[in-house]
Amino acid sequence: MRFIVLFICLVCVYDIYLTVKYSDTLDLLEQNSVAGVLISKDKIPRRPYTMPRPDPKVDVSKLVAFKCLGLLAAADILEWMVRKNTRWSLSVIWAMALIQTLLLFYLVY
Repeated sequence: MRFIVLFICLVCVYDIYLTVKYSDTLDLLEQNSVAGVLISKDKIPRRPYTMPRPDPKVDVSKLVAFKCLGLLAAADILEWMVRKNTRWSLSVIWAMALIQTLLLFYLVY
């Protein structure tokens, strides 16, 4: 079970890596509206293919901070569920692993 928790965390780390790697175009590519608000300077997410703004730099520090805090919280909760080792907690871990697998396929393709 700890391997599955490690897999879930590694997919989150890969997502954070892609956030930093593509930070210059993230305001155009981001599909999550909450993340769009976190990276936009005027607190209004931009729509794709709109006119470029004068400052091409986008500040992704708040988004990366929220993703890292979410990763730490999720890893702690998942480790607690592994130690609890009930049918319910194992079902939640497997469901999270499935969701993270789908996210990984979405990020890679």
